[in-house]
Amino acid sequence: MNELIVKTMPIFLFIGMGYFFKTTQFLTSEQMGALKKLVVNMVLPAVLFLTFLRMEIGLQVLGATLGIILMCSIFMGLGYLLNLTGLLKNPTVPFMMTSFAFGFLGIALFATVFGEENLQYIALLGIGHELFVWTLYVLFMKVRLGEERVTAAFLMAFLRSPIILGVVLGILLNVAGLYGPLQASLWGQGILSTIQMVTALSSPLIFLIVGHGIAFDRKYILQSFWYTVLRYLLIFSAGYLFKFLVLDRFLEQSQLMDYAFFVFLLLPPPVSLPILIASYSKKQEHVDLTNNMVVFSTIASLLLFMGFVVWKGI
Repeated sequence: MNELIVKTMPIFLFIGMGYFFKTTQFLTSEQMGALKKLVVNMVLPAVLFLTFLRMEIGLQVLGATLGIILMCSIFMGLGYLLNLTGLLKNPTVPFMMTSFAFGFLGIALFATVFGEENLQYIALLGIGHELFVWTLYVLFMKVRLGEERVTAAFLMAFLRSPIILGVVLGILLNVAGLYGPLQASLWGQGILSTIQMVTALSSPLIFLIVGHGIAFDRKYILQSFWYTVLRYLLIFSAGYLFKFLVLDRFLEQSQLMDYAFFVFLLLPPPVSLPILIASYSKKQEHVDLTNNMVVFSTIASLLLFMGFVVWKGI
């Protein structure tokens, strides 16, 4: 229990500090926006670069990547079916039922409790997720909400994404067998040490950002609650069925891999979802509802994660 407290206390302390900094205006929304840019454009790419540079890469990675893309697409399709049946008529539902806060929460939670040395387990799931979000997910959103066409500029922006570049560069250097020479070189050691120092910023900054973003509109609390419950029911039932039928053929059969998959499904929608919705939907109601649902599900995910850790005695 003492070890559990040591592992999980920083999560709540940093989230609490983020919320405190917001209420006292110690950090304004503009300053927090700058921190988000730092995390997305530098810290997370560094984390993913090192993870994939050190990972043992084989057909497992390709199979898992394609499998996660398909799984996330199925979640989105099930959300769309809920629209068609009339059970939930809000056009943002398909986007609330899929995609995960992998970068902004998943990496930090998993590293805090299971250690940075085991990040490759959840990172393996993250490759397909990031490819899905910045291709099929955004493309469908553009068509569904904004009635826009896919352009070459959009595809180029995806390829230039720092997170995608970090993943691709890490994989390329890994496959080329350059990790060993980098470690053996004085300059390489210096570069790797610098990147390692950057990755150490990920968890504190991410939890501060999460805490700073906590805000509720009472008007949408009930809807946010039911959408969160529905998301968990859909994702866990369809997700574990898909894992049994497809993903288990490619994923390592180990306790850490099982933990990684559970934590992955437990994650809330990405914090960027309300921003994406605002980019394509003309209705402020869609943005406000999505923002409240993301905040509500983030808090729910954190509480459920803590419960999971206590239950397993990790």
